[in-house]
Amino acid sequence: MDTFAIPNGTFNLKPLPIPPIPSNQATLSANMELSSFMPDHADFVAYYARHAAHKRNMPAQQVIHLSTKTKKWHVTRGPFIHDKVKETFEQKTFRRLIQVFNSDQETIKDWYEHVNKNLPPGINMKIETFTPLDLSTLEQQIESLEKQVQEEAKEIRTRLENTLGPDATEKIEAALKSGSTGGSGVSYEQDVRARADAFIKKAMGGGEPAAGGKPKAGKGKK
Repeated sequence: MDTFAIPNGTFNLKPLPIPPIPSNQATLSANMELSSFMPDHADFVAYYARHAAHKRNMPAQQVIHLSTKTKKWHVTRGPFIHDKVKETFEQKTFRRLIQVFNSDQETIKDWYEHVNKNLPPGINMKIETFTPLDLSTLEQQIESLEKQVQEEAKEIRTRLENTLGPDATEKIEAALKSGSTGGSGVSYEQDVRARADAFIKKAMGGGEPAAGGKPKAGKGKK
């Protein structure tokens, strides 16, 4: 028997006779997370939410106790002789999680609205729903993505032809396939790297780096 202490008294609540969920038939439909500064209030609302789910024929797992979040503040006790003494204040947030399985979205919405309507002060609640996707739906999404990629590629091709000429895309594709630029036997990446090195050398004054990465010292006049 569970005991919950609330401001108006103490209530003894019997555990709900909810049968266990078969592991091979369970499909997660929603996660409801409750948080409060008072653990007894969080446990009471979690018990109520699970009972409400059971009344709607929604298979609900046992209440999961999530990790407690602790926030601390360090404040100076006072001025003068007390300025080196600090007092520590902390705030703990207790969280509970309820998982619902094999439920449709309409039932989950009705359950959420019912619990939210009867939610007492000092309790925060948020819910995360999951919608299973069929294979046909996944195939439709893949087809739509392929069409979108093709349209973007066509738009890029049109921009290149308008900027560099009608045969710009064919030249770029041929250079990428052959791995060379202009038949010189140098790959596209090597050509770009060589051009970048030449630009840097020209900007730095054209000095050739010596072995070990240091520039050669010139001979001064005696």
